[in-house]
Formats: sequence, structure tokens, C-alpha cells
Amino acid sequence: MELLKLKVDRAVYGGKYICNHEGGVIFIEGNTMPGEIIEARVEARKKDYTVASVNKILQPSAKRVEPSCKFYGTCGGCQIQHFRYTDQLLLKESVLKDCLKRIAKLDPLFLPVFKSDTPLHYRHKGQFKVSGKKAGFFKFNTHEIVDIDACPLMTDKINTFFAEIKTAVSDMNITDIHLTSGRDTGAFIKAPDISGRTPEMNKLAAKLMEIGLSGVTIETARRQYTTYGAAFVTHDLNGMQYTTSARGFLQSNWDLNCRTARLIKHTFGAEHKRRILDLYAGAGNFSFMLSGKHEITAVEKSALAVKDGQRNVKLNKIENFSFIKKDAERFIPETSYDTVILDPSRQGLSKKAMATVLALKPASMVYVSCNPSTFARDLKILSETHKIEYVRLIDFFPQTFHIESIAFLSLK
Repeated sequence: MELLKLKVDRAVYGGKYICNHEGGVIFIEGNTMPGEIIEARVEARKKDYTVASVNKILQPSAKRVEPSCKFYGTCGGCQIQHFRYTDQLLLKESVLKDCLKRIAKLDPLFLPVFKSDTPLHYRHKGQFKVSGKKAGFFKFNTHEIVDIDACPLMTDKINTFFAEIKTAVSDMNITDIHLTSGRDTGAFIKAPDISGRTPEMNKLAAKLMEIGLSGVTIETARRQYTTYGAAFVTHDLNGMQYTTSARGFLQSNWDLNCRTARLIKHTFGAEHKRRILDLYAGAGNFSFMLSGKHEITAVEKSALAVKDGQRNVKLNKIENFSFIKKDAERFIPETSYDTVILDPSRQGLSKKAMATVLALKPASMVYVSCNPSTFARDLKILSETHKIEYVRLIDFFPQTFHIESIAFLSLK
């Protein structure tokens, strides 16, 4: 085991840190901070860099704080609980700016961080792994489950249901517990040994419904799905009813999500009627707030998300809002659009999707990203035809290295 004494220089995307040592670059994994002196264990030597992990903190930073979770450092869910929240925001903004400068050679206007009012207990959706009587999250860089009783990132409602469900299913072969909380709480359970609507499945569903869940969807052998009770959970999206199915996607930091939707509405909602394209729309999370006045086309490849979105259109009696079930890469516009909303996955825009957007030449765009590297790559291309009005960090995921950002652009 090769050990090195190192001074941590700065953070880079992905929860890693970097330092220079004897003329080489070392990427460090583990719970450290810029400025700390550490003992690092060499994990791999590559041609251009070395990978190491924290073995011991020799000189801790004066800014280091005690994590709020007793499982921190073992559980792989959080990476920066040992930072004060204000320092977490500074860290993430520095990483985002570094990506834009290094990858895209861009230095746009940054508005103040859109921070979470509650850096703990903000998650309205939890996805827990189960093995026997153990239930929780994976240990860092492994598939070993860290058995937990509660997670400080989850809402109290999620934690309460998790604890009760964990006990209820301890004698069954369950692999996953997904909980979604809004006006009510629903569960998605993976039970690979159960097949069909058998007495065993009915027993499991009855146990869970007795706890107080509004609905339970169970995935059984060969990925078959059976739902008991309500098939979806309802959330308040700034006064609108927004529903998501048990297996559907929900932006877990719901309070900040609602504020982000209001920000987009504030930017585009007060102006003249627009024709808006919501590419990578999901269930319409960011475009619903623009409905009524504007004509909206939402493109989404997930049948589940489209079903949720169409239900939401009916529930809210929305007009001039249509969903197209199609990959963004295969979508061919049949008309022009004044505004394009982009919220792609971590891979960012594909070449085909980018070509589609550039060909449209919309007067304005909003790009929401969960990956600063692909965000920078795509903004570099988009900035050739559009002016970047501003960029803003949105801290959807306090205590973790995950970085969400938003950019508003206008045609040059």
C-alpha cells in the first residue's frame, strides 16, 4: 500500500479533489476539503494522472464541521456534509464556473445561487435498497447496503414510512423500496420472487396499505407491475395539481423545484403569447406554469411520464398543451417555436437534438442541467448563435456533490 502526504488544492466535479504532487496531478476520493493535509492511499497510476483515496486527515480545515448523519462516511449518499452549507454553495459554484471556463471558455454573468431553504429534510422522494433485514443505501463505491433507520435528507414523512415498511417486509425478498410523498405518500416495491396477483403479493400489499400509504405498485418477476390503491401521488406545483406515478420521476427537492418553475414563468410568462417547445419534458414539470397563455408542445420519450403529463393536463383543465411521445433525438419540428426549454439527462444534448435546436433559431431558450461538464459543452455551441443572459446554480441536492444549473439565452 503506497501512502502519500498531500495538500488538497481544489474540488472538481464528481465529488473528487485535485492536487499537484511532484509534477503530477492526483485525483483524490473521500471526505476531505481544499487546504487540508491528508494521508492518501494510491489506488491507481494512469499515464497522465494518479487516483488516490483519503486514508487519514492529518491537518483538518478550520471550516470542517461535524456531519449531521451518523452514517456519513460509510453511506455513499452524501459527500459534503462536513462542509457548512454556505461553503457547500461556494464549492459547487466554483466547480460550475471552472467547467464553463475550462471546457467552454465562457465566463457568463452569474446570478446569486438559488439555494435550498432547508438543506436537510428536503427530499420528497427516497429510493432505498433492501437485502434481508438490511435497508438503506449503498456503501461508497460498492453494492454493500448500509443499514439505516432514517436519512436526514428525507422529509419526516418519508422517514416514518420507510421505518414502518422496513419492518413490515423484513421476512420477504424485497430488493427496493421507493417512496414518493406529496399530499399523500405512495410506494413502489420490487419483489422479484413474487409472480402475478398471488396470495403472497396480496399479503404484501395489505401490509403496506395498513401502514397508511395511499397506493402501492409492486414489480414482480419478469418486470410485471400491479398497483393497489392510488396509482399516483399528487403534489402542489404553485397552485396546480401535479401528479406522478409510483414509478415516475419526481424532482425530489420539491420546494426548490416549485421556485424554479416560478422563475421560468416570471421570465417568459408575462410577455406576448409564445409558441413553446419543451424538449426532454418529463411530465411537464417546467412548462405547466406557462400554460394557459402560451401554446406548448412537450416532447418526452418515457411513456410513463407522458401518461402522467396528460393526466395533469386534464386535472388542471389546461388548453393549448400537447404531448408528443418521442425521443428528443428523433423529434422533427413541423412548425417554428419562439422559446425552447431544455432539461436533458446527464448526457446533455445529443448531436441530433442540438442540430434541431440550432435549426429552430428560437428567440429565447432556458437550459436546465444536472451535469456541469455537458452543460458547458452544450453552452459553448449554443453561445455561437445565442447570447447567454445569465447562469445560476440551483442547489437541488444539498449535502451531495450533485450540481444543477440553469441558463437563460436569447438569439443574437
